[in-house]
Amino acid sequence: MKGQKARSGGGVRPGFEGGQNPQIKGLPMLRGFKNMFRIEYQVVNLDDISRLPEGVSEVTAQVLAEHRLVRSAKAPVKVLGDGEIDRAVQVSVTKASKSAREKIEAAGGIVEESHVPKKPRDRGGAVRRKAARAAQAAGGLPAVGAPEPDDADNETADGGGEEK
Repeated sequence: MKGQKARSGGGVRPGFEGGQNPQIKGLPMLRGFKNMFRIEYQVVNLDDISRLPEGVSEVTAQVLAEHRLVRSAKAPVKVLGDGEIDRAVQVSVTKASKSAREKIEAAGGIVEESHVPKKPRDRGGAVRRKAARAAQAAGGLPAVGAPEPDDADNETADGGGEEK
């Protein structure tokens, strides 16, 4: 047949949809910057903590997850100072705002913050090599890529090194 596909070098490019607006152009563009080291905190306000039952005197991420104030006990939790608290509670979370800390301590409570470790970047094995060198220096492990030592039963009692 005659036509575009019959000509030398003819044909349509991949993704061509006959002249209508291509499907890929209908998708939103991904713009901007996404920080891979950002720590996403689950937020809990003081009025949420004050609504916990009276028997709860120690507030942890596990307790907040059990009462469905946060989604996961494993993710970091931050307490914010919106609302009031009228009883003394011991709060053990990842972070607390300055106003939340002041209000909890004014009510006779204690705030303990834990540290969130940052995610290490894997720079093409450099981190693993550095850890292997440190382990070798500390524990006397064989160097990375070093040949294994021969067995002791290959040597004679006089130390001559003759094999059996």
